[in-house]
Amino acid sequence: MATGAAVFTLALNTARPALAATSETGGPLADVIPLPPGAPDRSLFAAAEQRLAPYLAVLAPLANGVEDEDPNTYGFMRGGFWRSPAEPFNARVQENVFTLSWFHANARSWNPYTGDPALLARLDAAIGHYLKLQKPEGCWPEYSAGELSRPATGFALGFLTVTLVELQRTGTLPETQSKIIAALRKAADWFLDPANPRVWSNPIPYTNQVAGGLLGIAEALPLLGDPTLATRLNERIDVLARDGLSPVGYFYEQNGNDLGYSLGVMTPDLAALYETTGSPVVKQMQETYYEWIRYNFVREPDGAGWFCNVATSSRTSLYILDDVKDDSYKADINSLWTSSIPASAAFTTAQEDKAALRAEWAASTEPVPQPPAGQVDPQVVRLSTYPERFPTRADKDAAISTMPYLTSDSLVEFRTDPRGQQFLFVRKPPYYFGGLFGVRATSRVQSGLSFLWHPDAGMLLYSTNNSVEGCWGTHRSDRFTSIDSNGNLSARYFRGDPAQNDELALDEVSSAEHLGIRYTTPDGRLTKDVDLRADALRVKVTALQHSTERMPLVLRGDDRLTLLGPVETEWTPGVDVAGEGTGLRVRRGRTDMVIEWNATLTARVVPKTQTYFKDASRRQHMLLLPFGTELEYTVRFADVAALDVTAAVTPRTRGGKVHLSVAATNDNTFPVDVAIATAYGDKTFRNVVPGKTVSASINTRLTSVPAGVATITATGVVHGETVTATRSADYGAFPAAP
Repeated sequence: MATGAAVFTLALNTARPALAATSETGGPLADVIPLPPGAPDRSLFAAAEQRLAPYLAVLAPLANGVEDEDPNTYGFMRGGFWRSPAEPFNARVQENVFTLSWFHANARSWNPYTGDPALLARLDAAIGHYLKLQKPEGCWPEYSAGELSRPATGFALGFLTVTLVELQRTGTLPETQSKIIAALRKAADWFLDPANPRVWSNPIPYTNQVAGGLLGIAEALPLLGDPTLATRLNERIDVLARDGLSPVGYFYEQNGNDLGYSLGVMTPDLAALYETTGSPVVKQMQETYYEWIRYNFVREPDGAGWFCNVATSSRTSLYILDDVKDDSYKADINSLWTSSIPASAAFTTAQEDKAALRAEWAASTEPVPQPPAGQVDPQVVRLSTYPERFPTRADKDAAISTMPYLTSDSLVEFRTDPRGQQFLFVRKPPYYFGGLFGVRATSRVQSGLSFLWHPDAGMLLYSTNNSVEGCWGTHRSDRFTSIDSNGNLSARYFRGDPAQNDELALDEVSSAEHLGIRYTTPDGRLTKDVDLRADALRVKVTALQHSTERMPLVLRGDDRLTLLGPVETEWTPGVDVAGEGTGLRVRRGRTDMVIEWNATLTARVVPKTQTYFKDASRRQHMLLLPFGTELEYTVRFADVAALDVTAAVTPRTRGGKVHLSVAATNDNTFPVDVAIATAYGDKTFRNVVPGKTVSASINTRLTSVPAGVATITATGVVHGETVTATRSADYGAFPAAP
């Protein structure tokens, strides 16, 4: 590869003369030559750097997008590779200066751009435009030319710092280095100023943006030569912990809980900040957050991953977290937390799985794709410079086993934020329930009933955010946008059934063994009682107008649906179907979820386009129940009835030969087929009626036999499904030794 790289570099240098253009002089710049066909070679990448391959593939187009003709926008990174609006005033578009600098500075066998002068000239021009966008106050704009933007400044602190590190590594562009240092000093002063309301308020509304700026300053400390910055930085970290973390346990994002930003952006930034500073305050913040998401990330029993309590998210829609994540997952740096916060291992890809994925990637003959349009995220390159600490599968499994809803089948967790948000989690032996009441943080949040999960069947009812389409709630039948979940819900809490009116104070909710909830829409048009019983969940809805209940089912392709009523009707997942009945049964494996309502209604199940997990093994279906003005329904779970058969075997001697006398009794309430199998012969009995014992005498044709086992298999039909049970009956050596 070294020879090939040298030849390729020569081609770069002779294709078009690189002029001595700089960010000051302007003028045309030489193009960066794209990779030759077949490059990059997957096999050349170290495992931890495979995630850089798509960025190598896009590097030439990214660099060649740097404006070199219009003097007014000279250095602007055109092409819409990163952030919007893709306008010259948006400083965030320029964050990929770090991507250019990394590939210029770091020699790898697969990187032909190391030391390339055309790349360096375009990098210098892009840095020049970035620095010209800085305001006199020290900050940068994002959405308009005159904006004093907190996020643009916070991320500029980070990306300009690591760009400076790469320039220093190679000893290039010394004048530009000096300009970056001056810009960073001004930006750090602006960002750390406690009187700056654009950064500091209580609460801090967008904590990830502040954390990103503090990380940039922490990385810049050794470069800026200002000993006072460390003290100021630590003071601001303390403020972030005080004003950016809700008493509930989440980081504020748009003044609410957002699982996507907090796990995907905030947690990685704090991981890097802790790695850089070792601050115990940073670690404590992250420990608090991991403790919070242990209630909100709900584990699927088959190991596919986690359902996220997305109905409560204020900014983004993170529905699921796959158990195994490939290198396109931007938050792999969260693995750093596993060495200091063991619980974090639950949500991180295991070493063994990551190694298998990377071996598969290296062996692939497919061309390396570029990142999707608009998603050339320089943070991927930046965070790849940090170490990896993926847990072993054993350590990950150990962390998973500590989830509170897995360690206990009886808990009530109730948390309130001063801004009026009320989060409720209830675990009973057959289910785990989540709900949100009070004041919504944003219109994206959906209130009310959030999810219902079974320890063997997994997630079965799951409300999503951002749209009333995926909510668990009640709406006027003539206007589904009037659903109760799409607004604030004033809730009262009760000991037991709300109808008994034994109301609890908020500080008594977590201690209630049997909890009830009554909540009402702001206009009073709808009231809902929820009785969280030990064996079932009961809901009573009272409305002023004809209404429809929406229940967002999570179904698999092999689930069995049955409309209940005088006649049971089998339905198929993925099919839009309706019919009259009094309930719906969802059978998943050996578990039934039964939803029963108090009148004969026309129920409809509508398949939606939303699927879950990378294998799309689950799909959202909406159960619709138009009901008038009053409805009661119960959701309960039951184990699918198993077959029960009793078996025994007795050796006897007949005619000098040993016979095995095998008896089997049908202990079920329905007929079964019984098959007896031994090492010396088999016998099958068809349609054995309940309570009957059948027996077979198996001639071994031997005068003595060693100890052995007879196997009895019973097969019957339970609720329309063929079910099999197997029993073993041991016998000793015969005749017995004297």
